[in-house]
Amino acid sequence: MKYGVSGVCNLPRNWSISTDLNLYTRRGYSDAALNTTDLVWNARVSKSILKGSLVFALDAYDLLRQLNNVTYTVNAQARTETVSNVIPSYLLFHIYYRFNKQPKR
Repeated sequence: MKYGVSGVCNLPRNWSISTDLNLYTRRGYSDAALNTTDLVWNARVSKSILKGSLVFALDAYDLLRQLNNVTYTVNAQARTETVSNVIPSYLLFHIYYRFNKQPKR
């Protein structure tokens, strides 16, 4: 199951802060390793200039560092453990340029 909230706050001088908080739960298994609860918090800070055509953004994923690179799957045949080579918590910097030209009539 997934439960979550999200919000956006537009600040003066074209700054914006957005965040989302999600709770992922899995229950009902006799093995404690399969019953998981992960609280994931993501956030973004952005600044737009040039009338919104140039945007600088900084994204932060999994600020609470609760995600794991090991996942378990159970079906009728077996229990599978998968280990992924991923970075579950990281920062990402973006630069967006929006180009919009209207056609001549």
